[in-house]
Amino acid sequence: MMTHKDLIASVAKQLKQTQKDTEVLMSSFIEILKTEILSDNTVNFQGFGVLELKKNEERITVHPATQIRMLIPPKQTVVFKQSRTLKTKLKDITES
Repeated sequence: MMTHKDLIASVAKQLKQTQKDTEVLMSSFIEILKTEILSDNTVNFQGFGVLELKKNEERITVHPATQIRMLIPPKQTVVFKQSRTLKTKLKDITES
């Protein structure tokens, strides 16, 4: 598992930048992602996938043991859809 600190170190090494500069870059990147997703825009990473906001409507469910009906409120979640390129690369890894 890669932690946030590990990611910063890896990106800093690849870009030949300091970890402090990379931390600022990554923080800005994450803030832009948040802003775009919360503005209901999709964020497309070519060759990787798409991040988008999915809105689930409110619904009624029935508790199976008590038969009491409950209202589940609406909520929003971020959904990731992988690209075909990534999907085929992952498939090739699992098959070999």
